[in-house]
Amino acid sequence: MTERVTLITGASAGIGTELARVFASNGHRVALVARRAERLQALAAELGAKGSAAPIVIPCDLQQTDAGDRIAQALTEAGVEVEYLVNNAGFGLFGLAVTRDRADQLDMINVNIRALTDLTLDLPSSAITPALPAASGRSILFNSALYGRPGKRASKPRTSSTMRVTVCGRVTSDTMIAADASVT
Repeated sequence: MTERVTLITGASAGIGTELARVFASNGHRVALVARRAERLQALAAELGAKGSAAPIVIPCDLQQTDAGDRIAQALTEAGVEVEYLVNNAGFGLFGLAVTRDRADQLDMINVNIRALTDLTLDLPSSAITPALPAASGRSILFNSALYGRPGKRASKPRTSSTMRVTVCGRVTSDTMIAADASVT
């Protein structure tokens, strides 16, 4: 049987780091994804020093369109598959969209929407979540910011990307119910 891991995006800081600590302390082997390799290495060393299974470190910038393929390749090379997917990576820009840099806004959309969708919905062919709907007991966690919801002072692209995380979670949840898997 292939070893299963918990894949956590945005693992180099904040909630992602804390979730990695929680999963590792509960006996899960974690695959850590973020663009800041030195922080991932430090977290992996910390978790290993506490007796956790050796984390898989995957330095990867989710702004890049091939990020999902690179993550899948790293997991395949490690001989593991994902049991729990924690879609935590993301960032926001605040202020009026017309005053923000266009490239920054597109980068935010790449991370908050495209990468999340790629990791979550490429189910049948991806090494990240191979045949996930058919695999009982697997889970996906979506993390999105309340501040990006309509009515707050975030930029429209930020609000749109945050709402997309929520919608993606709901749609994925409907798909996964029949597989005895969960989405949060």
